[in-house]
Amino acid sequence: GDGGRPIRTGLHILGRGGKINIYDNAIGLGDPNRITVEIDYIAELDLGGNRVGATSQPIHVFNNLANQYFTIDELTLNDESLGGDVKSRSISFGTDLMSQKQGQSVKIGKLELMIHVVKTAGVIS
Repeated sequence: GDGGRPIRTGLHILGRGGKINIYDNAIGLGDPNRITVEIDYIAELDLGGNRVGATSQPIHVFNNLANQYFTIDELTLNDESLGGDVKSRSISFGTDLMSQKQGQSVKIGKLELMIHVVKTAGVIS
């Protein structure tokens, strides 16, 4: 529990690799209730579920994100009720996806994420 005080959500990007910590900003990175979101891989799929751009440049498949810098733009926080007395916070943000084409770094798209964090225990009615 948060003792009824408002929680100020903090985000910390762990360099390269697609790991992001979400925590109570008043406590900081030592928040025992912090969560770490890790993006393992990203692939563009066609309508048939087949990978697109897996071998041609620019590559549209990232089997790991070790070379991807994550920056957060257009951060949005929304407090919501899930029904009953269950409260949540949605965190939305995006980052550009970069790939290589003929030795040059090119933007191939944008990854947009929405993370839904349930803040209170209870029954959703």
